[in-house]
Amino acid sequence: MFAVRAQSVFYSQYYRAQMMLNPALTGSTPEKWRFTGLWQSKTFDTTLSHSTKLLFAEYTFSFRNKYRGYGLVTEDKTPITFGFGLGSEWRDSPLSWHKFVSAYGSLAIHVRPSTESMISVGFQPGIFEGAGYYPVQQSSYSPFDTLILPGRQYRLHFDYNAGIVVGIGKMDCWIEDQQYRFMLGASAYHLNRDYRMPLDDHLPGKELHAHISYLWDVNNKIGLIPRIMYMYEGQHLAQGGVVALYRRHFGNFDRLRMGLAYKSDMQLSASAGVRFYGSKDKTLSADLEISYDYLIGTQTTPRIYKNALEISLIISPLTKCWSQSECSGNYQLESY
Repeated sequence: MFAVRAQSVFYSQYYRAQMMLNPALTGSTPEKWRFTGLWQSKTFDTTLSHSTKLLFAEYTFSFRNKYRGYGLVTEDKTPITFGFGLGSEWRDSPLSWHKFVSAYGSLAIHVRPSTESMISVGFQPGIFEGAGYYPVQQSSYSPFDTLILPGRQYRLHFDYNAGIVVGIGKMDCWIEDQQYRFMLGASAYHLNRDYRMPLDDHLPGKELHAHISYLWDVNNKIGLIPRIMYMYEGQHLAQGGVVALYRRHFGNFDRLRMGLAYKSDMQLSASAGVRFYGSKDKTLSADLEISYDYLIGTQTTPRIYKNALEISLIISPLTKCWSQSECSGNYQLESY
């Protein structure tokens, strides 16, 4: 039985907000670089709302050895790559004590024991700043006595996150949705802070994450990705759902997908996305996704949000991995 007091799993599109899901995912995608932006708006009641933004830039570095023999140059990539990233997250709210801002550097090491597996570890040092909360500093209720009301001190301190990811079953394409067919990860966030206690505190505290996902190719047109995330942050929270992917490349777009997930704080989250790109073999891509959370059941406490809207955009270079021959038709559908 999951408790449902106060905040939920922070992002519904948690797999696209990889900086706040698992530091070990930094630079794990095949692109040399990637830029992610995510905006979230949560509504709690008629007066309270949260607007949260996330920006994250990451770069992948790998050693390559070139060999020359009989006029042929071959390149051998080492089984170890490094991911570097810089990111920031900040929240605005009509209530000043709900606001915070953070900034992190991110480093991940990806070791590939074989072409079919990967083990990654990641670390994120940074700073976290949270507003103080002193609603009333003192109140006189009789001529001789004074009542001092509690509050929360202003927070500015060093912070760090860490995580590990295991991937099994390499795929040639569609690795933007999932780099390996099966992925399992665990991470810990805000390790320099206590768990969010009391739960009425709206600033994030220490968090323990676990996530698992699998890509199932139903046929040559449809792929399904079941995903589950669990988080403990003073209370137990979970999110589970599935994304359906239409596996066809069109002239300037692909990765048509729709998802549905249930969140343990009585929310149902629906999402849809598409990726746009240029006409050349090596080009840029812009991957857009939108999700909306609906409250199901009865809102028993104002700390449970009523709805949430998220919009994310990922920009990265793209080397097309499919044939573009209009004679063969292979540019339309492909297997994993």
